[in-house]
Amino acid sequence: MPQIIKRMGPAPRVETRADGKKVIRGIAPVYYNADDPGTEFKIGKNLVERVRPGAASGATAEGADVRSFFNHDPSIVLGRTKSGTLTLEETARGLEFEVEPPDTTAGRDALTSIERGDVSGSSFMFWVERQSFEEPEEGPDVRWLDQVNILEVGPVTFPAYPASTSEAGRNDAQFAEVRDAYEAWKDDVRRVPTTSQIGRELIAFFTGKPDTFGATFEQMVLPIRDKFKVNVTDEDEVAKFSENFQLALRVLRNQGILEKKGSRHFRGPNFPARSATGSRSTEGDGETRRAPTASQISGEVIGYFKRRPKDHQVTWQRLLRAVAQAFQVREDEMDDFRENYADALAFLERAGVVIAPFRGKIRRGPKFPGGRSALEMDRRQRILDIEGRKICP
Repeated sequence: MPQIIKRMGPAPRVETRADGKKVIRGIAPVYYNADDPGTEFKIGKNLVERVRPGAASGATAEGADVRSFFNHDPSIVLGRTKSGTLTLEETARGLEFEVEPPDTTAGRDALTSIERGDVSGSSFMFWVERQSFEEPEEGPDVRWLDQVNILEVGPVTFPAYPASTSEAGRNDAQFAEVRDAYEAWKDDVRRVPTTSQIGRELIAFFTGKPDTFGATFEQMVLPIRDKFKVNVTDEDEVAKFSENFQLALRVLRNQGILEKKGSRHFRGPNFPARSATGSRSTEGDGETRRAPTASQISGEVIGYFKRRPKDHQVTWQRLLRAVAQAFQVREDEMDDFRENYADALAFLERAGVVIAPFRGKIRRGPKFPGGRSALEMDRRQRILDIEGRKICP
């Protein structure tokens, strides 16, 4: 059975119906409202939980059987939807409930405690059917409860919502599963920016600035690091980002897009005149086009192999045609394109990303994700030759 979780919300109230019977009314769960910070629950230092509007709609569906307890105690049953003593209604605010407690000592005590103000919260017990996580531009990460199965609602003594109440007193074991899911999500979505992404950001950084503008390493790296939200407390992530950043700088310097003078970098002679991406532009009725730069081609070469995880080698001409097609290179651009293509492969080979040429074919290099070194590939080639099988590394 999925893990059962408890959350709490606003204070319930006692009202007298037209028939003279006293009922307890409250709302649980409360749907998230951006204007009300009390509609989110703090789970961790950088994680809050929000109930997405409509998440509890299943509780009002035909056949749903929800109970109402006092303080989540199953021995103190206040009502049940199946018996008609508990009614639920989904509104814009959340799931509103009305329960008619029994004329018992426990039922009367619950009414009295709420009327006196001794009981200050409404709560719901549920398990999660569907959840998602979000990394906003600002503020903590968000765990969204997209769909929940409501098991029980009712009045409670200690509310955990609003989020302004501290995390103190919560059951850490209850949140272990949530934290595990959150960490798995972070590992899945967090990607260190690639060399191509950093290269584009570096060009964008200098775009619009005068040729005389120079920037130190720190002036360039800090805004790019912050934009991609690199986790500075993760040594592996910082190391990978630094490696990609240095590689991007070398690519741009090799292409003359940037140049280094002393401790500063400046716009180079080949800095794109119009856009940060080197994209084609239109002027007047005609179209002014520019062949893709070596930096762009490098990114597409890496992308070519990543889109084909089972392909570890490709001929020079086949890869050239694929990259040219990706950029829709025209005949009058082919000379410049071939030159940039050769420069891109030469750089990628120096960086160990590809091995080109290798027995007349371009292969993944030792620094390509999942790649094999030249020695490993040569050893595999010899083994397959000896065994007389077709070489398909």
